Amino acid sequence: VIELEAAEITTEQRSTIRDAVQSLVGLEVLEETRDRVVVQDLLDSSELSIHNAVTRMRLISLSMLEDAITAL
Repeated sequence: VIELEAAEITTEQRSTIRDAVQSLVGLEVLEETRDRVVVQDLLDSSELSIHNAVTRMRLISLSMLEDAITAL
């Protein structure tokens, strides 16, 4: 697990992090907020669970909603 934290991570910075993660095999953004991005190596299946997957989807959806509201 890789945790990136700052006072504020801008939308552009989050986008750059997402692009970098997508270009690497086995990595996925688990959590994304205004001040934190958490990345996990999915190749280690022992750490995966349904609960974590649903939580991850929820957090990504909330982040997308925040970005959409900010864009308006």
